Amino acid sequence: MAIEITGDLVKARRRAFEEEAKARSVPYSVSAWAPWLLAAQEVDAAITEYAKETDQNRLEVAMAVRRAAAEAIGRQGADGDGGSGG
Repeated sequence: MAIEITGDLVKARRRAFEEEAKARSVPYSVSAWAPWLLAAQEVDAAITEYAKETDQNRLEVAMAVRRAAAEAIGRQGADGDGGSGG
């Protein structure tokens, strides 16, 4: 069975990627990373809820969302970069 995802999940994951990139572009501070943490938590919760509602494997949904978001923004190595979960 193919994993089904929504555009909203991909959009949320893209936002988390973008917030992570912003945080990495400046010296570390809690306030610099706070938007990424919030975005990552939001996408994680949305993926969990969606997987439960659609009776799909949560990890497989998360991986499909991450892959689709990375492709949408042209990010290389998103599946193994050690970045945020989600």
